[in-house]
Amino acid sequence: MSFAEQQKTRKQRQGASSFIDPGTIQHQNLYGSLSQAHITTEAGHTGDAIKGEIYPELPPFLEIRTYDTSGRGIWTKTVGDGDSKNIPAGTRLFAVQPHVSTLSTIHLSSLCSACHRSAGPAEAALQRCVKCKIVWYCSKKCQTSDWQAHKHECASLQYWMTSSTHATVPILAPKNDDAGASIPGEAIRCLGRLLWLKEKNKGRRWAKELDLMQSHRSVLQESAQQPMTMLAHAFARYITASDTPSPETLNKWGVGSARDLLDIISRFTVNAFTLTNPPLTAVGVAVSPLAALINHSCIPNAVVVFPRSSRVFEAGSDPLEVVAIRDLRPGEEVLTSYVDISLPRRLRLKELKDRYMFDCVCGACDTPTGVERVDPREAMICGQSSCTSMLALPDSKRSVASICPSCKNFPTVEVDAVLDAVRLGEEALEKATAMELDDPEGAMRYTSNLIPLLSRHVPITSHPLLALYRLHQTLLIGQISHEVQLISNLSAGSSAHSSAHASESNPRLPKERVDQVCTIAARSLSAILVVFPAGHPVRGIALAELGKLLCVDVDENAKGLKDLTGGGDDITAQGVKDSFPAGEERLKLSRDTFLRARAELRLGFGGDGGEVARQVEESIRNIEKEWQGWRRVVSQNGVGK
Repeated sequence: MSFAEQQKTRKQRQGASSFIDPGTIQHQNLYGSLSQAHITTEAGHTGDAIKGEIYPELPPFLEIRTYDTSGRGIWTKTVGDGDSKNIPAGTRLFAVQPHVSTLSTIHLSSLCSACHRSAGPAEAALQRCVKCKIVWYCSKKCQTSDWQAHKHECASLQYWMTSSTHATVPILAPKNDDAGASIPGEAIRCLGRLLWLKEKNKGRRWAKELDLMQSHRSVLQESAQQPMTMLAHAFARYITASDTPSPETLNKWGVGSARDLLDIISRFTVNAFTLTNPPLTAVGVAVSPLAALINHSCIPNAVVVFPRSSRVFEAGSDPLEVVAIRDLRPGEEVLTSYVDISLPRRLRLKELKDRYMFDCVCGACDTPTGVERVDPREAMICGQSSCTSMLALPDSKRSVASICPSCKNFPTVEVDAVLDAVRLGEEALEKATAMELDDPEGAMRYTSNLIPLLSRHVPITSHPLLALYRLHQTLLIGQISHEVQLISNLSAGSSAHSSAHASESNPRLPKERVDQVCTIAARSLSAILVVFPAGHPVRGIALAELGKLLCVDVDENAKGLKDLTGGGDDITAQGVKDSFPAGEERLKLSRDTFLRARAELRLGFGGDGGEVARQVEESIRNIEKEWQGWRRVVSQNGVGK
């Protein structure tokens, strides 16, 4: 994967819709008035067919259970008299095709709306739908496979782009460059596909599974009621392609009342998943009723991913896969995280309460009274000159520890200064993330200024420092990707006049510059390995990214290097080297990093690790070939003899 491709896969951190947060990987509610004997959802459907008529993708070693406290969930089965075996980490628990998936608006012109892939360098460019001029496809096969979903969508998009009624709706996505009008966000477009396909599949298993998804309409937070109502009004106009939707037209699509409309939207917002590509970049939204049965924990034992396990391309979207990231015992509940687990407890609890309407009581959130636990995600540094131990970050209800348990001295920290730095860091992170695409240099100024400030007070594992490092890494990769392209263009132009450039197939960047980016990636990786549990796919992706950076061709003799960190304080403090080896040792380090990545990817994505792991495998083979060539040159020149 080139740097341009690597940058592209990580660009989108925030979706266009105000209702779907790409930072979450999966989510489903924890409420329900379901009994063990008779399963009844809010829609009034019974669960007597759960063992076969619906959810056929559920494997025989898993089962659906219902409890008063947590509602429905998916559990591993206990067979016989305790003879059941553990399900090992890396096992693909099940794979299921999403009922509906929709791209974020920013990706509509760069990814196929059916398979969600981009056109490869050797493939034909994406082709746009000639009627709506909004969605794009990579092939006629994909366009045909998507027609049932796009048939009514096409007409609604055409209406939307010519209507002025939606102009004041604040939940819409950025403007379309060609038409100059706002494109509906992925929430509205996904809801439209959901409703149209549901009516087409009325009475079938496909529709029954949707009806069994639960809604929190009756217990919506007050803060969510107004945006939900606004979405409902916009959605009604969209699906009817009318500025004044009539009850008769809405009833045609199974919406008989305002309550029906709010129920549909509530089911969607509570049960929808973030659609990701194999490197875990959010590219849209998807709905899978089976996967939505999985309950939440901030200490997950499974993940929901879209790894593209199949090596054979098929038209249509890739399956959603649920993978165990640690061994599962017989009779254990399968749990995923609905939120970013690198967030501190206070932010996780807030998001879960606001968005999913429950209070998390998992082991990471429910701290026993009187137990002092230092969470690396919300910690501070002792402050003594020779001590880098972590202490619990104080808040309004908790004071700083009086004695550091490591150095046995009083911490030399000013609590107010630490809390102010964290607050400033969170504000800067929000602003920099919003500026990432439109003003990367401005975003870089925020990350460059706040990382040194926070590093004096908190460890890199702490929020928001880790998030700032990860964003800073993305911005740096964007910079050197641009420079690689410039060097390539210069080399191509020069080769027309000089054969001396003909042998230079790969552009080379100054080693010091690339090492700066590698240092940031190594810093981020060191924190990710602490914050994310073993087997989590984020670990494998971070290792693969560092391996790719170490593979960049470097020029050791370049002078007058630009400081990519933004100048000022050293943002790579806290004990990570800022120089990496060259030549054979660099190849060895890259290969070792890729080998670690491959092992992690096979756990986090299941099977062979999916598309990213296959790219890593190819990189390992290329390194080994280059290594052999390097040794032949060394042997021929007599170096080291």
